[in-house]
Amino acid sequence: MAIAVFGLVVGAVVLAAGDTLGFDFLAYHQAAGPVLAGERLYDPSVHETGGFGLLYYPPPFVLPLLPLALLDGSAATILWLGMTLAAFFAAVALMPVSGWAARPWPVRW
Repeated sequence: MAIAVFGLVVGAVVLAAGDTLGFDFLAYHQAAGPVLAGERLYDPSVHETGGFGLLYYPPPFVLPLLPLALLDGSAATILWLGMTLAAFFAAVALMPVSGWAARPWPVRW
């Protein structure tokens, strides 16, 4: 039941996001493209913050995204979200807690 609710919530968020889906990721994606082309990571003409597609993070943050820069922005965003969900489920599975089957339910005192 909880997994179904989680899936519904994630689906609703993705649908509600519309054009803003992956807004932060696309800043990384756009920064990784020029790096692959041998250009600068940061745009030297930018003098203020707050614009779309500006990378404000240290250079190592773009390294894991270099393979995704080879893909189209929308495809890379979907792949990135899938990898994020996979990492979430892997982290939950690796938590050092016992499963529900190991507990007597309901707990009687």
